[in-house]
Amino acid sequence: MYLCTSIISDVVETQNVSVIVLYPPSYPDIEGTTSGLIGEEVTLKCISNANPPPTYQWKRFNQNGVVLSRNQTLQISISEENSRVVCVAQSLMVTTLGKSKRADVAREVTIFSYVGAIIHAIDKGSNLKLIEGEDIDILCDAIGRPVPDVWWTKTGNKSFSFFGKRLIGYDIDKHFPGTYVCHAGNNITSVNKTVIETYTTKLIYVKVTESLVSRLACSSVECAGYYERDLSTDNTTNGKTDFTLDDTINPEEKDKELVLIITDVIGWTALAISIIINIWFCKVNKRNTEKLSTIKTQTEQPSEMSAYSYARSLPERPSSYITEVRLPEHTYFELNSGDMINSGQNDSFDINLTGSYPSVSSDSSYLEPIYTSSHPSN
Repeated sequence: MYLCTSIISDVVETQNVSVIVLYPPSYPDIEGTTSGLIGEEVTLKCISNANPPPTYQWKRFNQNGVVLSRNQTLQISISEENSRVVCVAQSLMVTTLGKSKRADVAREVTIFSYVGAIIHAIDKGSNLKLIEGEDIDILCDAIGRPVPDVWWTKTGNKSFSFFGKRLIGYDIDKHFPGTYVCHAGNNITSVNKTVIETYTTKLIYVKVTESLVSRLACSSVECAGYYERDLSTDNTTNGKTDFTLDDTINPEEKDKELVLIITDVIGWTALAISIIINIWFCKVNKRNTEKLSTIKTQTEQPSEMSAYSYARSLPERPSSYITEVRLPEHTYFELNSGDMINSGQNDSFDINLTGSYPSVSSDSSYLEPIYTSSHPSN
């Protein structure tokens, strides 16, 4: 507030002048609880200092999100997932002189939802069948917010305790089967700051059948102590004892390796024999195919008998006079002055038509066979 005084001709006049300073909103403060259980309601208050006093908006996710409220306070139910809300403080500064200005500032806050421990499932199911000597890896799928502690116990065996979501074992033996319990628990805080402990369990039944590999490599006394859990060291995590397996070498390993080697040798030998037999059959089939092809080719070729062969095949028939000679088809002679027309053959002979050959009872005369000739006119 300022006082303005003026004096004119001994006349004094005064006037009060007010100067108002405008300033934008300050970075907001958020009051209220920002965590709680699912379904509970929280009340948040946004406080910012500005002149003129700011207006408020609550939006989801960011300044461009959906408007949840236009009041300074916000009431919201806690959802299953964590929620982000933003308080926006706005101020319009109108000056006497100059241009008006608008200013806003925002602050984001996350509302955390606490979730009690829940076991969704055990990945191998509620019943598991194994063979002696196999490995085991069972996952207990437990969730919660904050992340729950998970540990395993075995019904009827108080000394058994395994910390972690996974129950792991190597080369399990006949002592492993039984009922295993997965435990999960965490601590959650409500809106009114009450701490609540949550806890849940799930069972899995494990059955182990005897291995086919004989356990001749160790005596019953030696094998009985195999995989006894070493509890001499108290490995505790969050109050839960973690067990380790005995480092004793499993006597069955040698037998298993020997069986695997013998099985591999037999398998590869059988495969080699099978390949050799297949190759031999292929060769035999190929040879038989070639023989059949040769016989078929020979059968399809024309079998023309030469005149000489034909004459030789005729039965001997004695006669007083030789008056005719019968030759195979396509064999032609022209008896002209006892000459044979040359039909491409180099052989030629003369036949005397005026003479005759007397018949002899004990000795017959025959015309010597000639070779097949084809008549040139054909």
